[in-house]
Amino acid sequence: MKNPYEQFENTILWDTVKDAIHKLQKNNDIELTTSEKYVIGFLCKSIEEKGLISKTS
Repeated sequence: MKNPYEQFENTILWDTVKDAIHKLQKNNDIELTTSEKYVIGFLCKSIEEKGLISKTS
């Protein structure tokens, strides 16, 4: 199955969100029950839709 958030992979945004999630997991602040790539992708898309970053290509 194709990842619907593939456009964000290998970007600084993806790496930043992934790092933040890993820190929250390490601190036991969150536990993911959904595939990590979908959580990261959803957050990246949400940030982009709010205009906080330019559209990724």
